[in-house]
Amino acid sequence: MDAADRDINAIDAGGTELARYRVSAGERVLMGWRRGAGIEITDRPTEGRARGFVVDRGFRCPEQLTAFVEDYIKQAVRFDDCPMSGCSVVEILADTELEALEPLIAKAG
Repeated sequence: MDAADRDINAIDAGGTELARYRVSAGERVLMGWRRGAGIEITDRPTEGRARGFVVDRGFRCPEQLTAFVEDYIKQAVRFDDCPMSGCSVVEILADTELEALEPLIAKAG
């Protein structure tokens, strides 16, 4: 399903494929599931026994869902790993911490 086809109303409780991506560890799929609070997104391997993740939930706006999925895929490419993996999360937190500290460092310098 590409961005043009990502119709939030077409996602049902049985699950709808939103996107696939490939990293060194293999191919993964993002699935959308209709839940009471909106759309829930999961990330899981297409084959094997690698870990799956609930990524986010509560999407009700198609533009927001599309932007999220596109950014998620960019992060997967950036890390060559599932963005929910421990290694990716550590890198994301380090980047976020650095961004938060930059204004303080600039003031001190």
